[in-house]
Amino acid sequence: MKHPFSTCLLTNGSQRSEIICKRLAEKSFKLDYIVHTLPLSWLECKSRYKNLNILNPLNIIRVTRMWLTNNLRKKSIRNHFLQYSQAVHFSEKLNGSSMQQLLTLLNIDFLIIGDAGILQQPVIESARIGVLNSHPALLPFARGTGVVGRSLERGIAAGASIYYVNSGIDEGDIINRRLVDASLPFYSLQEVEMKADTLALDLLVETITEEIGKGKIPIRLGQSKKFKYCRWLDEMERKVMDQQVKEGQPAMLFSKWKPLCKPGTFDLLDETMEMVQ
Repeated sequence: MKHPFSTCLLTNGSQRSEIICKRLAEKSFKLDYIVHTLPLSWLECKSRYKNLNILNPLNIIRVTRMWLTNNLRKKSIRNHFLQYSQAVHFSEKLNGSSMQQLLTLLNIDFLIIGDAGILQQPVIESARIGVLNSHPALLPFARGTGVVGRSLERGIAAGASIYYVNSGIDEGDIINRRLVDASLPFYSLQEVEMKADTLALDLLVETITEEIGKGKIPIRLGQSKKFKYCRWLDEMERKVMDQQVKEGQPAMLFSKWKPLCKPGTFDLLDETMEMVQ
């Protein structure tokens, strides 16, 4: 089935991209392209090893082994991902000139982040309409890493967001934000993190199939407030947060934030960009 907008998933082959592809396939949505980063030249394989002494014969063997393995894997990777897309392409380096040229040639409407990493502006601009990514926390209140634990620490309900990528870190225009249903108890921070990760993928797949797949361009809601970036919790902080989770912190914040959602949903009202301090 031909969709109104062309779509391309950018991946390095991780489990997250595999889940996205399978979830889209369950909804009978087939991507136009998948671009898989994979070092295929000997020199690019060498560059993946930092401070490598190339005069050491063992290091030459290591690089050569990687080069041979990747080139042997290329066919099986392409065959695997062809069940989810019309075509599969390879790019040796994220943000490299060859990737920029490839994406420009494909002339796609939407680029979807599977797991590739931080994109530079030329790659972002290669998508005619935008680059989509999902985030396991409520934007703009929790950007960065370790966002689930830091959200709970700051009094922000667990949730997920989908947004347009720009050159900032989780600063692009927001499409939608949804609360994690915390009406049932959690017993560890890891449980909440897994729930938020799953919800983030739900939002991404839903946006692709229910909006882009039906010819709708997702709305853009600018992030008008700046909040402190999150960082991973250290071991002691995680233990403290585990205890707070057991004591019902996610449920308490869920009850507090639920009135800020659109009626009959767990989707946050647009006005919360200004309401929440």
